[in-house]
Formats: sequence, structure tokens, C-alpha cells
Amino acid sequence: MECIPSQGTAGYSGCLITIWDITRLELLDKRLGINSISCLFRFIGTGFKFILTNAYSPCDFNRTELFWNDLKEIRNWSNEAWCFVGDVNSVRSDAERNKPGGDLRNMSFLNNFIAEQELIDLPLHGSSYTWSNKHEDPLLCRLDRVLICTSFDSNKSSFKIENHWLEHPDFVKLVEVWWNSLEFAGTPSFVLFRKPQNLKYFIKNWSKITFGCVRKKEDELTGKIKILNDAEENVALSSVQREEKGIY
Repeated sequence: MECIPSQGTAGYSGCLITIWDITRLELLDKRLGINSISCLFRFIGTGFKFILTNAYSPCDFNRTELFWNDLKEIRNWSNEAWCFVGDVNSVRSDAERNKPGGDLRNMSFLNNFIAEQELIDLPLHGSSYTWSNKHEDPLLCRLDRVLICTSFDSNKSSFKIENHWLEHPDFVKLVEVWWNSLEFAGTPSFVLFRKPQNLKYFIKNWSKITFGCVRKKEDELTGKIKILNDAEENVALSSVQREEKGIY
């Protein structure tokens, strides 16, 4: 066993600490951030490399933005697969609280971070919440999360969650079915990274059948809008062209 303590404080616990089994994992590099520890590990048995980030979001209003901006720098530190585990002191929406009133600023930081870094937010199993204020009529929230990204390699095409998928009433249920159908042998960390890599093929096939070639349609519309924008820089658009642009 080996460990790395964090610098600074992390809530009432005082600090963060990352512990691992040195007979299974080799530490290749480390990064101490604002309320976070990031370790670049290699499985000794398979050679598989990944980043593990252990984090606790500050409660202080001014330090919260610094915390999220610092996490984004991990992109510049390593391009390996990434697993983020931590208490982010925020929910993604009021659906992750048993009472309304979530902090919209913190929600925005969290949701923007997940979208910009192309992370997958793994669902909970069992309880819907991870934190309670332990009052007689308690406030319950989901503050702890596991976020993963299978690759940072900018030379490879990325897989992104489309907003219209989330709006489909069957999407979440289907993802759960597909996820549970995937079985891999190996360490828990290996399985955790392999399942999302294969899950995307189910989603892509479902999207093509359900919505058609959305990306092709988006590219076609973007091209038409560009033509109209370029034309407008030289001459006034006709009423038909203005109406057409409004539709797009």
C-alpha cells in the first residue's frame, strides 16, 4: 500500500488521501491540484494506463470556480483514460434533491464541466442520494459522483451525448439495459472503462434508427446558414432568404 495526501483542506475531514495497492498499480506521475489529487497509474498485469482523480469541491464561493478551472487543466497534463471520483458539493438538477432550492451557479459549473470534458456520469445503484444534513426533516442530495472519460486523444473521433437523446422518454431505460448486458472479465477498473467503450455502439445504432443521420443533417443546415451569412455580408437578403434563414 502507498498513499498521497493532498495539500490544503477538504471540508470537515481536513484533507484528501489517495491509497492504492502497489502490487497491482504502478504510480507513473501525480498532480496535486486545488482540492484534488490526480494520479497516473499503470496496471502491472495488463499495462493499462489511466488517471484517477480524487477531489472535494470547496464550499467557499470564491474558490469553487478556481476548483473547476483547475480540473480542466488535467486535459493538458495527460491524455490517458480518466476516472474522477469525488464530492462535488453540487447536484446537476433539482431532481437530485428531495427538496427544491439547489445552487444554480454550482449546477452550472458541474454540468458545464461534464459536457466540456466529454465525461460520462455513472448512475447510482440503490439509494438515490449520497448526503444528508441529518435533520429531523432531512435534506437529501446526490453530491458524490463517479465520472469517466475513456480517452483524451484529440486525434481520435470523440463520442458525445446529444441533448435530443436525453429528451427521448426511453433513452435512460435503454442505456440501463445495454449497460447491464455488457460483461467483461478483468479488474473492476478495466471493466469500468471497457463498458462505456462498447455502450456507445448500442447508442449510435439506436440513434440512427430513431432519429436518422442527425449529424449529416446538422452539417447540411450549417452549410446553408453559412451561405446565407456570407451572402448577407455583401447584399441585403431577399424576403425569401430571410425567411429561410429564420427557419434554420
